[in-house]
Amino acid sequence: MNKFSLNHIFTGLLLLAGMPMIADELPAYVDKTKAYSFSDDLESIVYYDYTAGTTQRTWLERNDDGQVENAVFQSLNGSEWENISMDTYTYDAAGSQTSDTKLTMVSGEWKPAAKENYSFDSNGNLLLREFYQYQLSSWVGTGTKVERAFDESNRCLTYIASTWVSNDWKPLSSGTFTYQSGNPAESVYQYRNSNTGLLENSSRIVYTYSGTGLPVTELYQSWSGAWKNEFRVLYDYDNTGDHVISKQIQYPGASAAWENLTQYIYEYANGVLSKVTKFDWESGVRQEKGNMALQYSGDKVVLQENGESPLARWEYGYEVNAPNYSVFKSDGQVLTGVDKYQFITNGDDIPQELNTFSWSGSDGDWVAVKSDTWTFDYDNQSERIIFKQSEPDDASSVVTRQVEFIFTPGMTTVKKYPNSSGFEIYPNPVRDAFTIQLSELSDNAVYYIYNTVGRLVAKGKLTDFKQLVHVADLPSGQYIVTVVSGEAKSSTVILKRP
Repeated sequence: MNKFSLNHIFTGLLLLAGMPMIADELPAYVDKTKAYSFSDDLESIVYYDYTAGTTQRTWLERNDDGQVENAVFQSLNGSEWENISMDTYTYDAAGSQTSDTKLTMVSGEWKPAAKENYSFDSNGNLLLREFYQYQLSSWVGTGTKVERAFDESNRCLTYIASTWVSNDWKPLSSGTFTYQSGNPAESVYQYRNSNTGLLENSSRIVYTYSGTGLPVTELYQSWSGAWKNEFRVLYDYDNTGDHVISKQIQYPGASAAWENLTQYIYEYANGVLSKVTKFDWESGVRQEKGNMALQYSGDKVVLQENGESPLARWEYGYEVNAPNYSVFKSDGQVLTGVDKYQFITNGDDIPQELNTFSWSGSDGDWVAVKSDTWTFDYDNQSERIIFKQSEPDDASSVVTRQVEFIFTPGMTTVKKYPNSSGFEIYPNPVRDAFTIQLSELSDNAVYYIYNTVGRLVAKGKLTDFKQLVHVADLPSGQYIVTVVSGEAKSSTVILKRP
């Protein structure tokens, strides 16, 4: 039995796949208990680029609690390692990362370059996220600073998003959320007035529910001295109340009476969503505008969209015990993205080879083109995993790049890759908030939200089988939601509407 755990191997796989190295920014199958490494015993990572003729490494320095304090990036010059840059991490008493300061080596001295600050409450909810760059002799805010407040049930009560203006953070937008019987009752959003610099009412959502607690209506309003109805969404359910079968969008007509605009009809097969059909009302007549069929294979879902818009198709998922996955999309002409990773494993589910692919072709006539191949060697005696890269069409299999992951003693035994789909997310697509519904709930259940480049944008603790998550402050686009409950870890994709 190979004594390297999957955490050791995934450390390398994610680096090779171009994923970020901060643990809280990674997919579900990665151990998120440490800030930088995915296993407690990772010591260093050495990179050999045989094409460029360079050798570099990342060296990890830990504190007495085993947490990474410094991650030093070095380059080999002759026989000496020279410092290039360093990330320095701090933690709170609960072990959550509170800062990441990036330093660069200039004329033999470490100089500050950038930093990120975080703070969490006792339940692990992210309260503060802010970013700075060091310019001239002072820290300058960059990007968006987000502050959140939660109640005792881990429900978000407020958020404030700020941008850096005139040497200080200035509020850009905010949200205030109220609840009734555990469900959201009202969400009010404000945005900065460019003339006054003050936050002013912008939009509001009012929620109503059935006697059994199912969402029935979402009323969307805008502010113009008073709240004005913009549109509303009506939900209808099957007899069990488990599945939405209709979502209807209405707007106030000329006489202020509600008029139909769009309707989505949801169909299910064996309790799983299989088709969504869209209808629009034109001159009072309901007309079908397109549909999206869903096909499932293991832990994958394939969506095929047909309608007035160009053909669109994408797939996302993980294979049980062998983390093969694909992400691809099409605008009707060209499929884009770094899209497919194929792992070949041994009988213990330990990867032996990684093949990466990109897509080429048009419409449905496309193929996966092999980009390169990585092979894995496991040296148990010297406590290291060696990854070797070769070009896809190189018959001689000449190694062009090599990465070694070196560990301190104390390897763990191999564990099967856990996979669970024990949660649901609705609505999806989402505009301001979605609900996570769990089939099982552990004491340490948490959720993570990542953008499409793998960066963590939100996380929080799950304390109820059904919990609302606010995402109004996130830009529109695709996000990966990962839920971790006990030993079960699973991910799904959501679409954030503008």
